[in-house]
This record gives sequence, structure tokens and C-alpha cells, in this order.
Amino acid sequence: MRIKITADSTCDLGAALLEKYDITLANLIVNKNGEAFTDGITITPADIFAHVAAGGDLCSTTAKNIGEYADLFEEYSSKYDGVIHINIGAGFSSCYQNACLAAEDYPNVRVIDSQNLSTGQGLVVLKAWELAQTCDDLDEIMVDVCLNYGGIDYLSSNVADIQEYWRMVVVEQPVYYISYAVSSIASIDLYTVARDDYDAALEIYQALIENADLEDGF
Repeated sequence: MRIKITADSTCDLGAALLEKYDITLANLIVNKNGEAFTDGITITPADIFAHVAAGGDLCSTTAKNIGEYADLFEEYSSKYDGVIHINIGAGFSSCYQNACLAAEDYPNVRVIDSQNLSTGQGLVVLKAWELAQTCDDLDEIMVDVCLNYGGIDYLSSNVADIQEYWRMVVVEQPVYYISYAVSSIASIDLYTVARDDYDAALEIYQALIENADLEDGF
């Protein structure tokens, strides 16, 4: 069974990973200073970080509409046995709601609310791809991802022990956080480093959050 993984562009996965795992993105619109840009095409996370660092206002996104998701599902549901789409968290955007409505016309499409964005969402996308390599049941994959990787319960941001926080969010439950603290590096790179060299990744993580206020979250 051939299962296609698609996702909202807010997962911030790099071009190499998208190509390697044949993941297709639904590119959201990013609004910056009154101008509309296409996420990942005419604007990148680095552009956004530079804009905010220079004192610019926070950017916002425009959700994909039902018709746009329908076009995406129409294309891939006919080419694959199944499609699994991973949305930006429903708490941040109406993308999930719109994708669910669009998917009602496609019995072999499943939509998952990542309850996250950036690195957190990216890890959910990659986990869905991994499960799809060994499981032919769309519903089984969906349940596994939602129960174990969807960030159903967020950790408290008021954590005094940074070592314990690191262990929980990066090693044990790597998607249970929103990665503003680590978004200055490519999505999932920190987690990838951690799997090979825990101490090196911890040093990177601690350096990134030196100026973060844990009581206010990331």
C-alpha cells in the first residue's frame, strides 16, 4: 500500500528532508508588513527571524481554504492508496478545520491536528512517514500518531530544572513543545543531533535558550 504524507508548510522541514521522504507541502501565506508571501517559496523562516530581530512586527499566516485542500487531496488521493495530512495545530489556525471539511469527499484521506508548529509539527510529519512504511492501515497510523506524538498534553513552561526539561521534551517526548527556542536552527536538526550525540545537542540547546525566560515559555 502506497501512502502519501502531506503537511502544512509550518512544519519547517528543509528541502532535503522533503525530497528524501517525498513529502508535499500546503504552503500557507505569511503576512509581513501588509504584504503577502508564500511560506517556503517567497519567504523563509530565516527571513521572518531577521525581520523580527530588526524590530519588525510579528508576522501572521493566512489559512489554506477548503478548496485549496480539496485540490491537494484530489491530486494525491488518486495517485496513492491513501493520504495522511499533518496540519499546524488547530489552536493556531483554521487550517485543520478546513482540511477536515475538504477530506470529507475523499475516503482515503486522513487529517491529523499536530497541536504544534515548526519543529514540533515537523517531528509529527516524519513520524507519520515512518509509520506509513510498515503499516497499511490509515486509521491505525492516525491513532498511533495522535495518541503518542500529537502533543495532546503540553508540558508546563514553568520548569526550574533545565536538564529535566531537556530530557522530557527532546529525548522522551520531542514534540511536546513549540520550538520557538530552537527555531534559529533547521527544524528537527537538534533532535537529530541528540540521537547521535546527546551531550553535543544539550550544549546547543542550552546556548540557544540562555536568553529565554522559562517562566514565560518559549
